Amino acid sequence: MHKFLAMVIGVLTFSTVLAASPAVTVSASPSGVSLLMQRILLRRAVRSGYRLQPVPAVNVLRSQPVINVLKPPTRSSSSVYVYTGTPIRGVMQIDQVSTGTAQNAAGTQGVTLITFDVTVSNEDVALTTLKFRAEQGSLSAASQYTLYAVAPSGTLTPLAVASIGGSTLTFGNLQVVLRNSYTQRFAVKAQLNSTSASSVLALGFLTSDPLFVQATGLHYGRDLAPGIEVDNVPCTGPYVCRIIVHTRASRAITVESMGNLFVTADSTPASSHQMLLGTRSDAILRLTFHATDEDVAVTSLSIDGGSDSMSAIELFTDESSLPFATARQLQCETVASGRFCASLGNGLVSVPKDGQVRVFARALLKAKNEGGVSGQTAAPFLSDATSSAVAVTARGLSSDHLLVQNDGDSTADGEVVIGRSTPGLNSVIAGPTHDAVAAKILQIVSASPDPDLSPVPLGVSPFAVFRFTALPNDNNKSILLTKLVFTVTANNVVLGSSGIALYNTANNSSTASCTSSGTTGTITVTCASLENSGISTVIAQGGSLTLALRGNISMGTNGGTSFLQAALGQLGDRANTGTVEWTDGISSFNWADLPVTQVKSTLYRS
Repeated sequence: MHKFLAMVIGVLTFSTVLAASPAVTVSASPSGVSLLMQRILLRRAVRSGYRLQPVPAVNVLRSQPVINVLKPPTRSSSSVYVYTGTPIRGVMQIDQVSTGTAQNAAGTQGVTLITFDVTVSNEDVALTTLKFRAEQGSLSAASQYTLYAVAPSGTLTPLAVASIGGSTLTFGNLQVVLRNSYTQRFAVKAQLNSTSASSVLALGFLTSDPLFVQATGLHYGRDLAPGIEVDNVPCTGPYVCRIIVHTRASRAITVESMGNLFVTADSTPASSHQMLLGTRSDAILRLTFHATDEDVAVTSLSIDGGSDSMSAIELFTDESSLPFATARQLQCETVASGRFCASLGNGLVSVPKDGQVRVFARALLKAKNEGGVSGQTAAPFLSDATSSAVAVTARGLSSDHLLVQNDGDSTADGEVVIGRSTPGLNSVIAGPTHDAVAAKILQIVSASPDPDLSPVPLGVSPFAVFRFTALPNDNNKSILLTKLVFTVTANNVVLGSSGIALYNTANNSSTASCTSSGTTGTITVTCASLENSGISTVIAQGGSLTLALRGNISMGTNGGTSFLQAALGQLGDRANTGTVEWTDGISSFNWADLPVTQVKSTLYRS
C-alpha cells in the first residue's frame, strides 16, 4: 500500500512539472515511471493545452525507451514528411522512382516494373503489405512477381513473391523491418511470359484501396494505416495520415517477340584458297549474324564440308585477331566426316539486338607428316537442317530462352534462320572450294630493272621479268612451275613469232621456247612443259625464282606512239585457270592463290 501511494505521489509530482511548463520536450521518463504511465502523462499534458516543441528525430534504443517529439509536417516530395500530433508514432513516406520506359523480349526474366524508396521516422516500422495494379496491360503478361530490397551497391535481396487476384497484385505478410530515419529502396521484378509479345505492361500502386500500404510501428505496436496521403491529397475519414505516398509515371514495358537470329553469307564472301599443310589458312568461310528483338548468344556453330587434312577450324570476328572459339570434329553431337563444331552454353559470341556480328573461319591444317594430304579439297557450308545436326543454336540473353529452329513460315518468333535475312525456309550457306597444298606461291612481282615508260627495246631483247616467291613450309616440298601464259600488249610494235623464249635469270644461256598467238596487238604467249624444257623453274620453300621473257622486237609501220608490256593475268581465282600451272611434287594445280588478279611487267613506250 505504501509503495502504491509513493508511485501515485511521484506521478502527481511529474504532472505538476508538466503543468507548470508552457512548452515541454519529453526526452526521458521520470525514474521508476512505466511506459504506460508515460503515455498517461503525455495525454494529460496535451489535454491541459501544453504544446510539444519540435526536436530532431533520433534513433530509439530499445533498452532505453525515448518518446520523440516530432518535426512539423513537410509536404515537399524531395524530403521526408514527418507527422505532428499525439501520440508521437511512426510515419512512413514512399517515393516512387521514375525509371522511364523499356523494351524487353517475351520470356525475359527479372524485368523491373516499379522502383520506390521507403523512409520511416519516429520509430522502427514493420512493412507488412503492399498492393499494386496493372496501369497498362494485364498482370497475366508476366509471372513470378517478386519484391526485392535493393542495396546501395545494387545487390538485390528477394523478399516475397506476390499473389495475384484479378487485377490486384498483393505482397502480404512481409514483416520487413525498416529502421527509424533510414531510407530503403525496393523494386518489383517479374518474368515476362513467352506468349505476351506485342503487349505493354505497367505497374502502379493500388491507390484506390485505403489499405494498399500497411505497416506497424515497432515501438508502440500501432498500425500506421488506414490513413494514407497520396500525392499531397490528404487521407479521408477519421484518420491521421501516417503514410505518405508520392507516385510517378509508371514504367511501361513493351513486350516484344523473343529474339531471332538470322545467319547469312557475308556481303564480302570468302574466296577460294590454297591451304598450306601445317599452317593456318586464310578465311575459308565468312558469315554475318543478325539479331532482332533482343541480344542473342550463339551457343553452337557447326560447319560441314571440311577435309581430313584439317585438324580444326578457328572462328574469328572482324574486330579481333584472336579466335573466339575453335571448332573440332569430336565436339559435334553427331560426329560426321568433314563436320567441325564449337559450342558453349553461355555463348560463343553475342549478337546485339538489331545489330550484327561478322564471323570468319580459318582452318588449321595438318602437316604432311601428321596426315595432311596435298590435293584434298574442302568446300565448307552451313546446313539448312532444322531437326538434327543443325548448323546454329542460340539463346536470347534477355528472355534466357533457347531459340527454336526455323519453322519455315513468314513470321520470326524466337527462331534461328539460316541462309536468309527474312523469315522463310532455310537455305544452305555454301562457301568456296579450297585446295590443300604441300607448298604454296607467296607472291609474283615484276622484277625488271627498267622503269615504266622506258623506250621500247629493239632486236632480240628481254621485255618482261617476273619474280616468284614460295612460302616456307614444314613439308619439305618445293614448287615446280610447269606452265606460264602471258598476255602481251604490242601497240605499233611487232613481236616476232619465232624466237620468243623464257629463261632463268640465274642462267640465261638455257631457254625454253614459247608460242604466240600473233605478232602485234594483244598476243597470248604460252610457255608450256617447263618441267621438261631444260631451264630450272623450281622455287625452293621460302625461296625465290626470277624468269625473263625474251623476243625479237621491231617497230610497227603505222607511225605514232609504240607500247609494249607483258602481264600474268587471271590470278587469285580458282575458276580462272591456266595462266600459272605448278606442282608441289604430289599434286598439280592450275591456278595461283594470290591477293591480286594480275601482275604487269615494265610498260615500254617510244
